[in-house]
Order: sequence, then C-alpha cells, then structure tokens
Amino acid sequence: MKEFVIGHETTINKLKEMIEKKRLPHALIFSGKEAIGKKRVALLLALMLLCEEKSACMKCSTCKRIVKLYHPDVILVTPAKESISISQIRELQQWSSLKPMEAHIKLAIIDDAHLMTVQAANAFLKTLEEPPLGTHFILITHALNRLPSTILSRCLILNFRALNREEIKKICEINGITGIKREICEKTQNLIFSQVEDKKLSDMLNIAKLIVDNPSLEILGFMDTLGKRMEKKASHILLSLIRKILNERLKKEKNERLFKLHELLSFVEECSYNYNVSFRSLMEYLILKGERL
Repeated sequence: MKEFVIGHETTINKLKEMIEKKRLPHALIFSGKEAIGKKRVALLLALMLLCEEKSACMKCSTCKRIVKLYHPDVILVTPAKESISISQIRELQQWSSLKPMEAHIKLAIIDDAHLMTVQAANAFLKTLEEPPLGTHFILITHALNRLPSTILSRCLILNFRALNREEIKKICEINGITGIKREICEKTQNLIFSQVEDKKLSDMLNIAKLIVDNPSLEILGFMDTLGKRMEKKASHILLSLIRKILNERLKKEKNERLFKLHELLSFVEECSYNYNVSFRSLMEYLILKGERL
C-alpha cells in the first residue's frame, strides 16, 4: 500500500478517521494540481472501504479488482473527448440507484469533474440533493473554481498539496520514469510530464524555448505537428513547459521583456485553465504579444 500512493499522508489519515468514526460524507472533492495522485487516493479509499481484510491489503480479490477497475461496486467516470456529458451522468445515476452487487457500499469516482457540461452538472446536482443510500461520490479536479457553487456546497473539499522533490524522485524510480521525462518531472516537481512520450515531450520543449526566446507566428506551424487541436492535457503540459523555461530565464536574467512575458503567460494560463477558450487562439495571442515585447 505504501508504494500505491506516495505522499498525502495527512489526507489519507483524515479519510481513515472518517471511516473509523463512520462519518464519511456521501460526496467529497479532491482538489489539487494535476498528476499528484488524487485518483490513486480515491482508489485507496475504495480499497480501505471494501477490502476483504479491511486493511487495503492489495492482495485479496477485491483489492486487485478495484485497482484494475473491474469491481462492480466501484466506477470511474472520465471525460469523453473533452467533457463529461449528461448521458454519462445519467448512466452514473442509474448505476448508483442499484444496490451494491458484492459490498455493503458503492464508490463513484468522477475524474476531471470540472469538465462536466452545464447539463451534466445540473443533473449531478440532483443526485447530490437526494444522494442514493450507500453510494459515495469522489469528484477529482485541478480547477475547483470551475465547479458550480451549488455542487461545492454539497461536498466536503479536501485540498491536496503538491508533491515534493523526494516524492517525485521516488515515484519516478517505482514507475521506471527515465530520461528527459524524469529530468523535467524532478526539476519542475510535476509528474504531468511523465504522461507524454519522449519524442513529443522533446518537441514541446523546443516549442516552449522558441516562445520564450524568439516568439514568431512560425511557431504555430511547429505546434501543428503536435495536433491541430491539442487536447486539454497536452495544452496544459505545453504551458507548464513554457513556464519552466521562463522561470529558468528569469533566474539568470531579470529584464523588462521577460517580466512582461511572465504577465502574458499568467493571463493565458488563467484563460486556458478556467475558461472554454480555443488554445490555438491563446497561443496566437501569446506569440503575437511576445513578439512585440
């Protein structure tokens, strides 16, 4: 179990205490940066609740099926393309209305919950207002402010801290993350970069360097090699790489152009994370403005 989740001991202990005191809320929100282990902690909660040995042993049939998402009383909802649709929420509602098949309770994990459409969020709100007996919901997000206040008010929010350098290093060792991926993950203390293949990550790093050092609209042509419509996760990775390069430059050289680029990038990051704006349009804006600095 120790190697299943690295870090987040305080949060895990809170969950254990809730279980022991039989005070686990029907809905929780796990909030924090991307790729820090929120989904793993959600699965660990399922293990603690349903394990045949009542210890998250990782050895019994129940634990093994939960980890592989084969257990009938644990479900994971993920965005279809770039959103969670109302049809997905209706399927979840149907699933949650049924009695557990094997265990005494059920656990539904909604990953990237902030990507629920307005219709999906409204439908899910009805479930939170009249929660089905014996079903617990875990909403995972790195953009808490994009969830409706009506949903936030009906959930217990647990904020996850960022992983430290030693924890990142240990995760890389356990999962065999090497080369450029490991180097960038450890330097930035961000595991999101481990989710990209080496060649693509190298291309993105070169694009990030060009945007910081020599911005021009020609860069958009290089970006097209990554895909004309970059998925959200890939766009966040590129922004994180630009931030990494810019921070490195600012440590060595403090000049007005870099400070202004820092402000521009902060604006673009905010729009990308919090609003439904075309990523290509944001990059055009960043490059055009950066070119004129």
